[in-house]
Amino acid sequence: VVKEMIGGSAIRQLWLLSSLTERECLFLLQETKQHPIATDILNLEAWKPLSEVTLLDASTFSFTAVLDPKDYFSVEYNSVKKAVLESKRPHDILVSLQQLINSTKSDPARFILRLRMYLFLVCYKEYFDSNKTCEFVRTLLGGQELNKLLHLSPHEIEAFRFICSGSPEKSMTNPIMSVLSRHGMKPDEERPAMSLLLINIMAACLACPPNSNHMQPRIWDPKVLVHHRSGPGAAESNRDFRDCYYQITKEGQLQNAAPPVMNNNKLMRLCINSFAWAPLLWHVILNGDAGAASIRGLPHFLNYVHEDGLLRWGKNQKNVQRSQMEMVASYLFDRAATFLREISFDSEAQRLRIHSSL
Repeated sequence: VVKEMIGGSAIRQLWLLSSLTERECLFLLQETKQHPIATDILNLEAWKPLSEVTLLDASTFSFTAVLDPKDYFSVEYNSVKKAVLESKRPHDILVSLQQLINSTKSDPARFILRLRMYLFLVCYKEYFDSNKTCEFVRTLLGGQELNKLLHLSPHEIEAFRFICSGSPEKSMTNPIMSVLSRHGMKPDEERPAMSLLLINIMAACLACPPNSNHMQPRIWDPKVLVHHRSGPGAAESNRDFRDCYYQITKEGQLQNAAPPVMNNNKLMRLCINSFAWAPLLWHVILNGDAGAASIRGLPHFLNYVHEDGLLRWGKNQKNVQRSQMEMVASYLFDRAATFLREISFDSEAQRLRIHSSL
């Protein structure tokens, strides 16, 4: 690409620029810093080449990428990060969090909700993502002080315990654990988009009051959907949460809905469909067989789950039978991942430089 940019025509150069991702653009700027392309094509009047290009981590919320003194989310997050990383013993974390609560100028209840999100993301980014355990926070979860301080429910405690325990082993029969696993991954290796979606969903839900969005009951107690069947994005007039109302063709076309879902905007529908299915994966992650059984109890929902039962694996196409829990996990994963993956191929998403991993 660099060779084409330097030696190609102006039209060719402009076309190439429009087709590059943000990461590729940064690399291009670095490689062509001594060439007139910087001023002639990019219209950079004062071009000062950087000695080194640093890419920010865009896998989670922006306030986790770099300390921005003007962004109170960033300041608060980094205060929690410092409290965890610099503590000499578990109790030090409690003391630091209590000091942050005492000194906040925000509404205390809202600030505590944000603290829960910050602590979860610190445990993910500094420990789980490097396949390390966060022993201090895990120790605190065994007592009552942290749970009381952050108003953690038993379900939420399990979410923290999972993220503090290091990433799971890869599994050929359970795709959820495979995408969440960091075993054998390098620090600069791109993380699976579905794993990033799951982490961000949990972080966001921990920052929200209980029962304030459609994702929380899907994570904590899907049984309530038996009586409250609303399914965001469902292509049916009553918006019932049934799997047959979330379909996409091989050509990437979503089924029609009357009345239209989000004015039938494909990109928005792909996003909401991903967020309708992905939270259920957390219920299986945190509850195993019992969680899978709870989801199987939803009427008209896992209609084709047995089709995900048998795997043909390896060079010899050996038959591998999934367990009941793994069948549910695979079924949910495939549907959430299908909608998420399609975002990368959507024309509007490409125009806006939106990728499923972002």
